[in-house]
Amino acid sequence: MTRCTDCQAKIPTLASRLRKVNSALHTLGLTYHETFPWPAIDAILVDNGFDALRQSEDYSRGPYRISASIGENKYLSVSWHRTDSGRWEVTAYVN
Repeated sequence: MTRCTDCQAKIPTLASRLRKVNSALHTLGLTYHETFPWPAIDAILVDNGFDALRQSEDYSRGPYRISASIGENKYLSVSWHRTDSGRWEVTAYVN
């Protein structure tokens, strides 16, 4: 872990941040959601030092999968499915 040159605070490495963001996205995918969890996905990205997507489009009719740049030459992949009960199943990861 490196330190900030100004305040000497510890700065997590990219590898550490990738582990944390993917762990949080995995946890998000373990439950079905009443509404599509874009705000939660954005919060996870920002909390781990990546750019938020701020998706506002309605993807309920497709395309069911996206890949988007989130900075530092990393990409977020998200796929989803709306179940018969109306809840959202979401799988997401950063690579």
